[in-house]
Formats: sequence, C-alpha cells, structure tokens
Amino acid sequence: MTVTGTVTATPDCGSVADATLDIWQANARGLYSNLLGFGNPAKPQTFHLRGRVRTDQQGRYQFESIIPGRYPLFWPFTRPRHIHLMVTHPSCEPLTTQMYFQGDRYNRWDPWWHASLTIQLRSQVDPDHRRRYHGGFDIVLQRR
Repeated sequence: MTVTGTVTATPDCGSVADATLDIWQANARGLYSNLLGFGNPAKPQTFHLRGRVRTDQQGRYQFESIIPGRYPLFWPFTRPRHIHLMVTHPSCEPLTTQMYFQGDRYNRWDPWWHASLTIQLRSQVDPDHRRRYHGGFDIVLQRR
C-alpha cells in the first residue's frame, strides 16, 4: 500500500515543507511489534511497521506499508484498521491523529473514528500481477 498526501497549515493554507511524520501501525494480524510475542522475543524492543518521513518543499509526503489488521481492545470491542500519525513542524502545533480505511465495518463503533480521517484505497495490478493499493490523506496543521 502506498499513501500520499500534502501537509498544509491554517490560517493561510500554505504547504508545510520539512514537516516530520512519525507513523506506526499494527501488522496484518493486528499486533504491534513492541508487544510480547511479536518479532524476536529475545529483542522485545524491536520495532517494525514504524517510520518517519519528511515533507518536500511543496508539503508532499509518501510512504509504503501494508494494510494493518484489526485488533480486539476489550470484549466485544474491536478496533478497525488504522494507522497512527504524529505530525510536527517548528512553526506549527503538533498533531497526533489516526488514518482509517473506508469500508471497514468496525469504523462506526470506534470512538476515535471520524469520516474526515478515512481514506479510500484504490487498487491496481502491477506488471508482476500483484495487487497494489494507493490512497491519499491530506493533513492540516495549525500555525503557532
């Protein structure tokens, strides 16, 4: 899956160059890598499916990952598929948010879900006959 977007800031709606996006998510089974039993038990602080990207001069960013799995929070509550983002820039207030996926039947029960945080994935088949997914998620920060 490839996610692209632009970071802008209010009140001028100008693009934010050199913003930092910290991104983390669960694996396809809904497990986070820092939880016991995932990855290498001999290295409990091993982190996977986490990364950091910066926006370019036009405020654009891109990252590639997998579609995360759902996970049970407490019975009978199941979190929908989502990706966490923390966006920072020296001239803006930091933003911590989540990105959800359109069509996930658990979205409507998640207390943190909002339609504005939902992306639609488009699929296509690459030259090697593998299905690839693409989605867009624009982010708006508040200037200090």
